[in-house]
Amino acid sequence: MTPRSIAVALVIAGGVLIGCGDGDGSSAAVDTTAPRSDREFCESMEHLIALLAPSGPTSPQETEAAFTEAAGWFDQARRSAPASISADVATYASAYDDYVQFLADSGFNLDVVFGTTEGRDLAIE
Repeated sequence: MTPRSIAVALVIAGGVLIGCGDGDGSSAAVDTTAPRSDREFCESMEHLIALLAPSGPTSPQETEAAFTEAAGWFDQARRSAPASISADVATYASAYDDYVQFLADSGFNLDVVFGTTEGRDLAIE
């Protein structure tokens, strides 16, 4: 699994928990009748899913840009998460922050990250 795949799995899990989807699992449409906080959370999840979707090989610069942008969306998700899942979102975001730090320490080079046991283990966690 790539780091992007792992992040997407976490994002999808968070989105499914509060029902951001359209009910049939075919897309993650934002419910415009939901309270503002829920809409913001769902919007964050949609952006994260799109941003972190596997896209093939990426340069360290592209990886850094994607993960940096995703950090902002995780911050919005953390601030707007419904109370019933806010602790889970905070846990996911914290794990993401740890992974981004490891990526930064590796120059955002995914070959370096996955060339180490620590990098592979951190990506799985």
